[in-house]
Amino acid sequence: MEELVGIEGHGALDLAQRENRMRNYFEDGSNIDNWTVWTALDTYLIIKEEWGWTPITEALSVYYTLPEDEVPSTGDEEFNAWVLHLSNATGYNLAPYHSAWGFPLTPQTYSSLFHLPVWVDDPLRGEFFTYEAMIRNLGANNSTSNSVNFNWETYDNGTNTSLTLYYGQVDMGNQSWIWGNNVNLGDTEIGWSSTEISGLSSNTTYYARIKASNEIGDKWFGPITWTTDND
Repeated sequence: MEELVGIEGHGALDLAQRENRMRNYFEDGSNIDNWTVWTALDTYLIIKEEWGWTPITEALSVYYTLPEDEVPSTGDEEFNAWVLHLSNATGYNLAPYHSAWGFPLTPQTYSSLFHLPVWVDDPLRGEFFTYEAMIRNLGANNSTSNSVNFNWETYDNGTNTSLTLYYGQVDMGNQSWIWGNNVNLGDTEIGWSSTEISGLSSNTTYYARIKASNEIGDKWFGPITWTTDND
C-alpha cells in the first residue's frame, strides 16, 4: 500500500517529523480545519501500525459500495460514516480516537459503537491528547437496612483518571463540596467494579454519582437512587 500511494521512504514519514507534526496539531487544539494531507495520513498510519492495512481497505470497500440512500452527502456525514465502518472493520470503537483528532462525530455515531470495546492503547493517550473517562451502568444492589453494593462499568478509562463516589439523601448534582459523603475509588480500570457503602440509615432513599477527574477537569456520571431496607 505504501508503494502504491507513493509514500514509502518519504521524508515526511520520518518518526521525528511525524511526532513534531502531531504535537503541533494537538497543541493547536486538533482543529479539523487543519487536518491536511500529512496530518490525515498520520491519523491512519497509527491505525495501520496497530492492525495493518486490512481493516482500512475493508472499510474503504464498504464505504465505496454503500447503497445510494446511505451515501454521505455532507463532509460531517462522511467523517461519521468512515468512523463507523473503520470501527466495525477493526472490532474496536474508534470514535474517541477520531474525536481526539477533531472529527465532528455525532451522539448517534457514539451510541452505534457502544457494543465494541474502546481502543484504550492508542499512542495518543497521555502523549498527545488527554481522554475523558466513560463510566456507565451505575447501579446499586444487595441493599440491606444499612448498606448497599454500588457497582459501575468503566467503558473507557480515560487518561490518568481517578474516580470519586458521592452519595447522600439529596442529589447534589455536580457540586462535590456539598455532598454529604464521598469514597475515593482510585484509578479507573476497564471493566466492572464495585464497592460497599455502609453506615446508611434504614428505610431511607439515597442518591449517588461518580466523578471522574484528570488534568482536563471533572466529568460526572449518574445519578442513581436506591432505598435501604427496614430494620
